Amino acid sequence: MKRFPGKDRRDARKDTAKAAAFLGAWLLLAATAEAWATPISAAITPDWLKQPPADLAVSAEPAPVIRLTTPPPEPSEVPEEDDLIELALLEQGYYSDEIPLDYMYQDILRTACERYGVPYPLALAVIETESGFDVDAAGVDGRDVGLFQIRTSNHRWLSQETGADPMTPAGNIECGVWLLGFLLEEHGSEEAALTAYRWGRDNGSRDYAQAVLAAAERWAAVLED
Repeated sequence: MKRFPGKDRRDARKDTAKAAAFLGAWLLLAATAEAWATPISAAITPDWLKQPPADLAVSAEPAPVIRLTTPPPEPSEVPEEDDLIELALLEQGYYSDEIPLDYMYQDILRTACERYGVPYPLALAVIETESGFDVDAAGVDGRDVGLFQIRTSNHRWLSQETGADPMTPAGNIECGVWLLGFLLEEHGSEEAALTAYRWGRDNGSRDYAQAVLAAAERWAAVLED
């Protein structure tokens, strides 16, 4: 085959241009890949934010822990309101440690006496004589129950009159005081009323009534001190 020198030179120049173009394309591709590998935030963040000045730099050391040097206050030792009220009533004589009844029952007894017009010392005297202040007292035959030793045959009508249950200590107090008030109004004298309380009617005997009245005088003296 016949060769043409001019053509060979042209072909060589073409090959060189192709190689240069290929090399340029490869360099451009490499630069593009590196740009995409760089985070966008880093690419657009100004240099002064990438490296803040010394006065804006955040210390890597942890913040100091502030400890309390003063101990917390102790819980209040002031008594509860109920205790303060109870103490005040005790000082005023409304409650008495001389009476062998819980303050709750003393309060119920006082309230019932005021409601039914029965002297408080007299009610205490009947309780002392009947049960010795034993809230669970029961007669020999089991038919006399509680502080006022109310006979079970009287429970129904006393419950109807008072709405209370004579089988409970509080209800026994309510019913016993109501019965005393009823008898005092009916008979007009303490002796006759107490005799009727004991025997169911005034049979003329005064032994029981006198024993109760003597105890009532003692309780009146205790409550006045």
